[in-house]
Amino acid sequence: MSAKRLSDLFNGSANLSALVAAARRLDEANRTLRAVVPELAPFCRIGHLTAETMVIFAASGGVAAKLRQQLPSLQRRLEGLGLRTSALRVEVRLDRPRAATAQRQPNTLTPHAVAALRTLAATLPASSLRHALESMIGHHGDGPTDREP
Repeated sequence: MSAKRLSDLFNGSANLSALVAAARRLDEANRTLRAVVPELAPFCRIGHLTAETMVIFAASGGVAAKLRQQLPSLQRRLEGLGLRTSALRVEVRLDRPRAATAQRQPNTLTPHAVAALRTLAATLPASSLRHALESMIGHHGDGPTDREP
């Protein structure tokens, strides 16, 4: 059996060809949106696009509010770049991880902070607070501390 290119398989079926064309149009529309609102681009995307309606999915209510404030000018700028639609809607859609959260570094304590917490824990009587501090020090420090039984 000869190997076929994936594009040949998609082009061989009318349904798959239509799906590929719609996916390409949606991808191109999202590139246009990113060019029009670069500061919000990591937090929004076009999720539905027809000749009548374009729906922009926003990652939060704040992003949606900023987009809604710009709707008339946003629609004009998109049309100026060849992306025409009769109605433009913005919806909050939380199904996509936020770019800022995805790039956030894990929290770590400095050696000075670990030492200060260790000193504090040593001054506390046996309690749930002392146990919590010792647990935190164990996660961030150079190992577990001496605990009272």
